[in-house]
Amino acid sequence: MEPESPRTAHKRIEFDLSIPALNGLRRGLTTGTCATAATQAALRLWLGEPVPQEVKVDLPEGHYFVRVPIERVQQLADGCTEASVIKDAGDDPDVTHGSRVRVQLKAEGTGIHFSAGRGVGTITKRGFSFPIGEPAINPVPRQMMIQTILETMEAYPQHRLQGFTVMVGIDEGEQLAAKTYNPRLGIVGGLSVLGTKGIVEPKSLASWLASIELYVRIALADDAKAIVLAPGNIGQLVAEQQLELNPERVVPMANFIGFALNTVDHELGNHHRKLEKLWLVGHPGKLAKILENHWDTHSGVSPVAMQGILELAKAFGMKPSLLEKCKDATTVEAIIQQFGNTPESSQFWQLVEQRITEKVHSRLQHLLEVQTLLFD
Repeated sequence: MEPESPRTAHKRIEFDLSIPALNGLRRGLTTGTCATAATQAALRLWLGEPVPQEVKVDLPEGHYFVRVPIERVQQLADGCTEASVIKDAGDDPDVTHGSRVRVQLKAEGTGIHFSAGRGVGTITKRGFSFPIGEPAINPVPRQMMIQTILETMEAYPQHRLQGFTVMVGIDEGEQLAAKTYNPRLGIVGGLSVLGTKGIVEPKSLASWLASIELYVRIALADDAKAIVLAPGNIGQLVAEQQLELNPERVVPMANFIGFALNTVDHELGNHHRKLEKLWLVGHPGKLAKILENHWDTHSGVSPVAMQGILELAKAFGMKPSLLEKCKDATTVEAIIQQFGNTPESSQFWQLVEQRITEKVHSRLQHLLEVQTLLFD
């Protein structure tokens, strides 16, 4: 049994990863938790301690810890120590599931510094929590690694001033990064070391929202004049091609329209600035739900958009015979086909865009102009 830190002994309880999440899927470990476990193992080897088969990692929320198996530790020729962990992301579709997360620890200088090993990316654009040139290791994983070093070193007062460089790497990370948004976001050379809770909640709401927050910060960076919010991949492609905006100005927001809008407004307010133009680009089946004040467009949360569209079509003066044909439609796509490609239908969809724009603009304080672009 490994020794416990005086700071955390008898205070935390073990987080049982065998208990499934509310959706019935298996939870896993974040890359940050894996890197923290590897950091602790590498440090123990440097201190001359026996390294156990698994180490305890405290979770950021302050009440729990998890046990993380250590794959391997080794002493390197240059005085560094290295440890590795095989990441288990549970049932989450995480590209890093099964990857080897490595940490090389080098004792040098004072303080604790981080560097990107092979497979971990480097920040090349503004909008992140750290400046350009820093390794793509997020704040919470950094703090977790710093904490495990400081707590382990409490038992070694003779080393209290010793500094360390923590180099984090992920095997095959550069190839895996091509499957992520990292190249588009301005993280080059590999993956990001992520994790705000230390635990991967499979297909979790929290991970979606955290991604949207990051995309918004990237989109607004460098005093951007215009950005796009788009629910899906096609909307993102339309925005890039028709609006001629760089990909980093496009925020993939999935179904979370209200959250994405609030995040944009909050981010602008924090920086005391106004955005010249916000584009909302997507299919009417998603965006027209805004007409009835549905800001989460998931089919399990909000009803289909047909009622709002048909009510507006009636007020617009669409022919009663045409509306009668649409009465039994089960999808917005069916309504689009019934309305056809006529000057009248074109004017109607422009009205839908206008009404969506008005709804969006009314809830935001830091935008000069909003424009909606619907496509079929």
